[in-house]
Amino acid sequence: MRCLEAFQMPTLSRYPHKIGGIMYKWLIAALVAAHAAALPVKAETLSTLEAGQTGKLTFMGETPKNYDYLIRGLLDATPLTGTLVMPKNAKSKVPAVVIIHGSGGLSDRETDWAEFFVQNGWAAFYIDSFTDRGLKGTGSNQSALSYSAGIADAYSGLRLLATHPGIDPKRIALIGFSRGGTAAAYSIFDKLRRPVSPDHKFAAHVALYPGCSMWSEQTTGAPMRIYVGDQDDYERPETCQRFAEMLRAKGVDAQVTIYPSVRHGFDRQLYRPEYSGKAEQWKACNMMTFMDNWTYKRFDTGEVRPISEVGSYLSTCKGLGAGSLGNKQAREQVRLDVQKFLSEVFK
Repeated sequence: MRCLEAFQMPTLSRYPHKIGGIMYKWLIAALVAAHAAALPVKAETLSTLEAGQTGKLTFMGETPKNYDYLIRGLLDATPLTGTLVMPKNAKSKVPAVVIIHGSGGLSDRETDWAEFFVQNGWAAFYIDSFTDRGLKGTGSNQSALSYSAGIADAYSGLRLLATHPGIDPKRIALIGFSRGGTAAAYSIFDKLRRPVSPDHKFAAHVALYPGCSMWSEQTTGAPMRIYVGDQDDYERPETCQRFAEMLRAKGVDAQVTIYPSVRHGFDRQLYRPEYSGKAEQWKACNMMTFMDNWTYKRFDTGEVRPISEVGSYLSTCKGLGAGSLGNKQAREQVRLDVQKFLSEVFK
């Protein structure tokens, strides 16, 4: 062990008259103490922020195997890491935004948005869904972690923030991007909320370029905004338009904004095309999964089939290869749009 190499025991034969039994025991104790001090200190896993903690935090989350496990509350306790940033000189409880990243993990996108929210006088809490689960990314293998884990992470974060004395638990919103945007969209369904956060719901949901192909009849009723580009490689904007239309039919204030000539990841400061031939995309899949009876509907044929058969359909429509590209104009516009939306929600 490298830590012990720095504290090697002196050769006793060189000091036969100076080192007796007592001195030997003292040296052993000192070496053990020095070794313990050299080891990294394990962060405390928090279940509450009642002391007003900020910065990088370790808290207890949950990992479901899939959506069905989440709905049934079959969850594995999982320590997660998140970073809480508070606005300075706040004189009363402030709103907050939970931030869920995409398939590439935490990046400058999440920290940039956190800074933007803090500049508006709101707290920001960005969660790392991958590192503590031993993952670096899921872009080329989305089955490495169920999409339902992002929803569990979001509600675990909400549950934690609601205990902070400087945050208003009634004014906590959720934003997510790509895979995280899917979590932001589907977390509006009450059956996905209750197992993790029975006492709290999000005040609003903001989803950037998400998936929009799952459904449940009972929602939390919170307003939702979805922002996508018309040239997204991963999913057709029409899918999210249909999703929002179904939400509006349930009385939810849901709107989709489609930015012209804009691709996936448009809010990032990545102004050169980024392409992965291994990225999984579902642009050709025209379907929706219904969680209340576990069926799926193909909108191209009108056919409704049991969820056990969805794999065979997805194998015919799932594609490989997708790209991202930042767009300065769309980046600036989506920030204005999100700021306006959340300012109304947080009033």
